[in-house]
Amino acid sequence: MPTSSAPKPQVGVLDPANGDIYVSNAGNGTVSVTSSSTNTVLAVLRVGNSSSSPLPPVFDSANGELYVSISSGDTIAVISGETLVSTVRVGGSPSTPFFDPRNADIYVPFYSSGEFVAVISGATNTVMANITSGAEDFVGRVFDPTNGNIFLIGDNQLGAGLVQMIGGETNTLVSNLRHGHNCPV
Repeated sequence: MPTSSAPKPQVGVLDPANGDIYVSNAGNGTVSVTSSSTNTVLAVLRVGNSSSSPLPPVFDSANGELYVSISSGDTIAVISGETLVSTVRVGGSPSTPFFDPRNADIYVPFYSSGEFVAVISGATNTVMANITSGAEDFVGRVFDPTNGNIFLIGDNQLGAGLVQMIGGETNTLVSNLRHGHNCPV
């Protein structure tokens, strides 16, 4: 019978440069690094406390690092190869980050504790902006490569669906589009 600290593998991501697969392990605060060529575990990195649940990693193709939100904490773990290289404090309860390939920044939406999006510079691994969004519980994110805009799909406090557009060039909230139930017509 598994204990509470036994790894519970979640979604993984491949680093195309080294061929390694990075898998977050819910409930034990680790990320496993597995070689795709030998199918062996190369490292198990501690990214949070023993009861935390790291969210799926996101690969930054510009710097070759991976970013992992710690859902029960207020940090993003930064991994390079088989090493935890940095922990970025973002506040709140971060959800899965995403990478903008046009500006090489990492965007971190938050669950219901903060209603903002943190922007981490991929060059320095520091928070360079916090974008107030007014939305909660982001359930989706879309990057538009033709114009660099980022679309977040979430809910607000009134239960109305919300699609928000962030300008990737300016890192500011550009527009809100409400949809779904409880929306003004």
